[in-house]
Amino acid sequence: MLIKRWNAASVLLLHTHIRTEKIMKELTDLFKKRLDNFEDLKYFLIDGHEKDVKFCYGKGEAYRRYIIDLLIAFSLTDTELYKQNDDRFELLYLKEREKVRNDNLE
Repeated sequence: MLIKRWNAASVLLLHTHIRTEKIMKELTDLFKKRLDNFEDLKYFLIDGHEKDVKFCYGKGEAYRRYIIDLLIAFSLTDTELYKQNDDRFELLYLKEREKVRNDNLE
C-alpha cells in the first residue's frame, strides 16, 4: 500500500514538473516576443516614427506585466526569467536616448 501511495505521489510531482516546464517555455517565448518588440522600438526610434515608438513601448509594457503576473500566479518568482523580465529596459533605453539627444542639442 505504501508503494502505491509513493507511486501516486511521484506521478503527481512529475505531472506538476512537466506542467511547470511547459509554463516556463510559454513564458520564455513571450519574453522573446518582448525582446523582438524592443528591437522594433529601437528601429522606429531611429527612424523617427513617434506613433510606432509609443505603440511598441506600450506593447512591451503589456508583455512585461503579463509575464510578471503569470510568474507570480504560478509561484515562479525565484526564476531567472522573473529577474530578466522585471527590468524595464524599454523605458531605460528611451530615457538614455532622450538624454543623449538633449546633450547633443546643448
